[in-house]
Amino acid sequence: MLAQPESLLSEAQFGNLLDMLLRLWARGYEWTRAVVVKATSSAGRVAIPLPESRPQSRAICLNLGAEPYLATLLAGQNSAEDLRGHGPGRMRRLQTRCTVPLGPLHQLSLGELAALGWLVETATQQDAMRRFPERVMAIDFDAFLAAVTDGMDRILGHFSLQRDERYLAGVGASPVLLRYSKAPERPYSPADRRLLLRESRRDNAAEIGQGMAWLERLARSDQSLAAVLAGGGGP
Repeated sequence: MLAQPESLLSEAQFGNLLDMLLRLWARGYEWTRAVVVKATSSAGRVAIPLPESRPQSRAICLNLGAEPYLATLLAGQNSAEDLRGHGPGRMRRLQTRCTVPLGPLHQLSLGELAALGWLVETATQQDAMRRFPERVMAIDFDAFLAAVTDGMDRILGHFSLQRDERYLAGVGASPVLLRYSKAPERPYSPADRRLLLRESRRDNAAEIGQGMAWLERLARSDQSLAAVLAGGGGP
């Protein structure tokens, strides 16, 4: 909302805050070779300003296709609150790239709200990759889990980190892959994830269907959004 009347920050204030946070995030220890910041998907709103501010920086967009994204999100206990909270901002962002008016946010079902999130964040990722083709790389999460060693090899190369054969040989068996990232005390293996998705596709079939149908309707009405869907990927 910068430059809009309702913005709480001026362009200069935003720039100062961004610079301060980047300086804080870049701190390391004496032995630090590289600092990697794990950003939440909603940080896509600054996917262009971040790399613009640090020309030497590189980024990875970890993503999912639309259907597995909806199945994953709708399985979460707090998804409804999260989706509604992000809804207004995502609707504003989507409308700026649409050639047709969008329907009111309050009419969207939970599955359609999830589809809104996938569409907006996917479009933002694609913008960043077009703007910085050598510095922003997309990693499909399902493909990564299917071949962790190959995925980490690509990631090390992208960040110009030393390629360690011993590390790569054992990374696929890392205990990190058996834990939920936001709550490490909770077991969550790739097998657990597959089970969760299977259950979500069963329990949330109607909402997933509504979300996918909403994406298809938008794609038929707007060529720019059809291009986003054709590009695949996702947050």
